[in-house]
Amino acid sequence: MASLDEIFASNNLSESKKKAKMYFGRILINLRKTNHIKMYSLLDSVEDTDIIDNKLTISLSDKVAYDMINNANDISILDGILRGIQEGLKVELICTGKEPVDVFKLESRLKAEFGKLLTIKK
Repeated sequence: MASLDEIFASNNLSESKKKAKMYFGRILINLRKTNHIKMYSLLDSVEDTDIIDNKLTISLSDKVAYDMINNANDISILDGILRGIQEGLKVELICTGKEPVDVFKLESRLKAEFGKLLTIKK
């Protein structure tokens, strides 16, 4: 997962990537100003941004954060903020991360596989 500092410090970017990063930075500032702290913190898992077909594409590496922010209400808030920055752009969220590991399912699968050979210490 890239940190926000790494995202904004990237060199040799295309014009669309530069604009996307600028718009994303403005979105973050607006989220902080308007007390949308939950959304602000969920966007910490952003790996990349780009503008593709008039959409600000935001790639999140954390599946849980993606699932929490990818709803009609939060998308509408992000679209509204983006409309105030650049008319005609919409937000699109993409998840690049994997499903979180379900510890209980993993434990039962390991027990089924290894039986009495498996010792689980908690």
